[in-house]
Amino acid sequence: RALSPWPSLVRHGPARQWPDNAMHVGFFDTRPRANVALFGQVIELARRAEISSAPIIPHALLLSRPRETLPPGFVLHLLTPFTQKAGSATVAQCLFAGLSRLCHGPGANYVWKPVMHLLLPESIDRLLLLDTDVVIVRPLSELWSEFSQFNPTAVIGIGPEQSTLYERASGWKMKGKNGGVQLLHLARMRASSRYNAELDWYASGMAGVKLGYLGDQTLYTHLAYEAPELFHQVGCEWNRQLSSHFGFANASVHTCERPCGLMHANDGRYKCIAWQMQREGATCDAWHGLIAHASLPRKMGPARNASCPHLRALYAPAWQKAMKQFFWDCCLPGRGG
Repeated sequence: RALSPWPSLVRHGPARQWPDNAMHVGFFDTRPRANVALFGQVIELARRAEISSAPIIPHALLLSRPRETLPPGFVLHLLTPFTQKAGSATVAQCLFAGLSRLCHGPGANYVWKPVMHLLLPESIDRLLLLDTDVVIVRPLSELWSEFSQFNPTAVIGIGPEQSTLYERASGWKMKGKNGGVQLLHLARMRASSRYNAELDWYASGMAGVKLGYLGDQTLYTHLAYEAPELFHQVGCEWNRQLSSHFGFANASVHTCERPCGLMHANDGRYKCIAWQMQREGATCDAWHGLIAHASLPRKMGPARNASCPHLRALYAPAWQKAMKQFFWDCCLPGRGG
């Protein structure tokens, strides 16, 4: 059956009317002290890359009120009441609790995303949900337009995991999904009996699937295998993943024929790359300079690279080669070469 959000469980910003062409972009941070400055850096870069007149409406979904002031224009949604126990739990609380029990490590934080349709007000019918370790180098309006390409039953648009992690674990039956960039058709998620039944099935434990360390993207990988009609495949150019956990030797995994639209530093060692690129405006001068000096000792490389100590690691030459081969165009075109 269709589900509706429970507004009393989440404290939203003031109710408002959104422009018809508004692009809602959301970030969430479950840490006690959210780094809201990163939210602002991503949105500033998105606005710099945008060429359409569509307004970008940024949303911050937090477990506690931030100590720092949110960047201008952000709409705050406090999730704290949702996590508090009540006399009788709602369906939303049950789903989240069930999914989080299937996770370990940070995975429990990531399964907020599949229930986002139950957290945000019905006035928001679509949401682009981004991690903060991303570098936007093409207009988000191009990514937002993917909503118009959803098949009639699709509720989520998501890109491939750029490793063979899930393929190998499933005996090459499943295609992995990465949760760092998500197009959530919230209205359809609320209305889809199939989607909500699948969530219930997994959250109950009856599916027998552990979501582990990666949480939502493990859930999406299994869901896309069992119910592919619920998903729209977002192109590889909108989630170019820097993770080197499995190396860069497999060119079939990392090659993307379309121009880079968004780079995702989904590796703890390289998140500083995304944050540095955000601060420097994602220019090609900054990106190519960072790659060129990555393997130099601190005293020889640019001072700004001191914020990315792992770039001076033993395997930096191999990393440089991979960056030039697969990620060279992940910068704002026409700016610095």
